[in-house]
Amino acid sequence: MEITVRSYQPGDEGHIVELLDLTFQGWPPFDLPCSLSDHWKWKYPDNKAGMLVTVAEVDGRIAGCVHGCNRRVKIGDGSFILALGADVAVHPDSRSYGIYSRMDKVHAQRRLDEGRNFFVYTATQNPTVIKTGGPIFPHPLLHMIRVKDIGRHIAIDPVPNQGVVKAGFSALKFWRKAAGIFRTSAAPNDHIKILEVERFDGRMDIFWEAVQRGYSFIFDRTSEYLNWRYCDKRAGGFKVVAAEENGEILGFMALRINRRNPDYPEGYLADLLALPGREDAEEKLMMEAERFFEEQAVNIVHACAVKGHHLVQRLNRYGFINSRRDLGVYCKFYREGLDYSDFWSSPAEKTHFQFGDTDCI
Repeated sequence: MEITVRSYQPGDEGHIVELLDLTFQGWPPFDLPCSLSDHWKWKYPDNKAGMLVTVAEVDGRIAGCVHGCNRRVKIGDGSFILALGADVAVHPDSRSYGIYSRMDKVHAQRRLDEGRNFFVYTATQNPTVIKTGGPIFPHPLLHMIRVKDIGRHIAIDPVPNQGVVKAGFSALKFWRKAAGIFRTSAAPNDHIKILEVERFDGRMDIFWEAVQRGYSFIFDRTSEYLNWRYCDKRAGGFKVVAAEENGEILGFMALRINRRNPDYPEGYLADLLALPGREDAEEKLMMEAERFFEEQAVNIVHACAVKGHHLVQRLNRYGFINSRRDLGVYCKFYREGLDYSDFWSSPAEKTHFQFGDTDCI
């Protein structure tokens, strides 16, 4: 058996996509309005922040791959490029030969040689990857869910202690109804309009310049990035809306319904961000999210929030609770001797992380 580890070359993509689809028994983990090859091209070569793909050949055939796609991020007062580690696969017939370890070693060296990333983060449930990483933030990331009919959900996705879970959700419904009066703590502003977005323009960059000043850790939300991440249909198909007042963008939101299981579609609040102090805009966006998922008859909606951030309370008021499921976000630090204090000291209220910052949706 001859094993060769090398960089991706144009023409490999067909074999890579075939390997991913086989290994994950269906890749990606959501439905697509395009071909798998088109999605892969969107995710990697068309990512303007850059990519890094390493493959392993066994006797001349691609049997393994490690992917990375770059993300721009603000940490403290600086701007950096981090890498989202994604789509690691080894063909079932080629396991137990140390192929992943060999690819990971080459991939890591390529990152060091590239000189752009100082750490890599990944969202995964793969135990082989998890054991090599650690928590990404000094604040836990909460996987929050809103379930309309808990009985229907348990029938689809059985959980232990079903009686306790059902009782918990019943109590939540009662609390939500009793607390409904507080929903209007940030009174809806009739001057704010919610408009559907096909592509963002320069106004989004003005929004980004303003909003990033309120955060010490936040990934790129420029118009170029958002048009790639959410407005390109090859990404998977998102509903994107903006909160506007007198032509100014006050906030935006990206929603997704994963219909991979057509009998039980699942909703995702993939991204939500508003200008600091504009809770009225954030409230309008949440009202639109609730209306959209109700209209689409979605039983469960997923959201992500940083523990300690005010978004947790807002999600609670809309019926979301902490699912206590591990989001599986881990990181690897590649460069020693650097000052990471801005990263570790970022306050929860100034730390922004959403499902859209991963590749799980």
